[in-house]
Amino acid sequence: MVGFQAIKIATQTNIGSNQNILFEHVSLNLGNAFHPQHGVFIVKSGIYVISTTILHDYQTGSDFHGAIVHQGTIVAKLVSPRSEWDQSTKTVLIQAQAGDEIWVQSIYADKNVVGGYYSTLSGFLLWELYIGLAYMCVCLLNAI
Repeated sequence: MVGFQAIKIATQTNIGSNQNILFEHVSLNLGNAFHPQHGVFIVKSGIYVISTTILHDYQTGSDFHGAIVHQGTIVAKLVSPRSEWDQSTKTVLIQAQAGDEIWVQSIYADKNVVGGYYSTLSGFLLWELYIGLAYMCVCLLNAI
């Protein structure tokens, strides 16, 4: 089994463009695949459910734009508007190969992500891909 849940405790300030959001408190890390020091989930081959919720500090005067990233490619984006305290959540399915990395990052610079248990990142292995079954899984996903 592979799964994790990580929670942001400290507010992360002045986040740079394309910088990882760090989730320092790991409440679940089955398979030890989540690495909180870098905010990266390193996977084995399979289909994963990844979900993140981000609360940003609107007092910085601008929107927060973030992304779930797989191997350097943005899979999905989320935004919190500048005018209010707002949490944004995004959940995706990702087909990944062994050793691939998944993380959440800020898209633009000079942003703040609120800690205090408001921002989270979690993921789990939905379906493990074995070499003999990989083609069948891809066909099933394409048929949906």
